[in-house]
Amino acid sequence: MEGLEWIRTWRRNVTRASELGITRPDAMVLMGALHKPHEWLSMNSPQIAYRLSMVRQQLGVDRQPVFGMVWTFSEHLQAEAEQLLVDAQEFPKQSAAETSGQGSSASYGENTKSTKSTKEYWRWGYRW
Repeated sequence: MEGLEWIRTWRRNVTRASELGITRPDAMVLMGALHKPHEWLSMNSPQIAYRLSMVRQQLGVDRQPVFGMVWTFSEHLQAEAEQLLVDAQEFPKQSAAETSGQGSSASYGENTKSTKSTKEYWRWGYRW
């Protein structure tokens, strides 16, 4: 997952710069650097986009960014990216054959309730 690796690398580089005593860029520049992973996460899920916009608003990073608030926002970005990765590993997308019922080895009547709920889960794209 490229977005998660990018956020981790960014946070590691900012931490290293602080440890070495290198002057950090302005908070506005740091927020600009976080735009790419923010956009990437927002395109993957409308729920994530909503949560991230709420965090941005509460932290005030668009009005008057401060390093501490930008760092907190990056923590939220990393947490959302990690959760997206965990969800993708727990609930891999089904192939078209499985969704239409052709890939199922179970005969009709066996465990149809769980198959139906699984199909509904992936049709709507979020967890019930």
